[in-house]
Amino acid sequence: MDRWLADKAKELSTRTLRELRSILVRSISRAQARDKVKRSVVLLCEIPKGKEGRPSKSLTLDQAEAIRKASEGTALHAYIVLSLLLGARTEEHMITP
Repeated sequence: MDRWLADKAKELSTRTLRELRSILVRSISRAQARDKVKRSVVLLCEIPKGKEGRPSKSLTLDQAEAIRKASEGTALHAYIVLSLLLGARTEEHMITP
């Protein structure tokens, strides 16, 4: 299991490795509850450091403020302010101006 996770660390981020280990732990715990396995070797494994994750695409505070100011006086101002406050992405909206 350690070798497998170390091999995956070459192509996956540390966060993805953590999630992968969590899935394995839950799966083996269910198997233990059904007497399919005696113990979980995954619990003995450390999570290796993976690749760097992708850079954030979030707006900075200055960028959000500039967008808010630029939208003042337009029909979309309330929509833009609400979107900025909710943190919603543009592809998640289904309304048209």
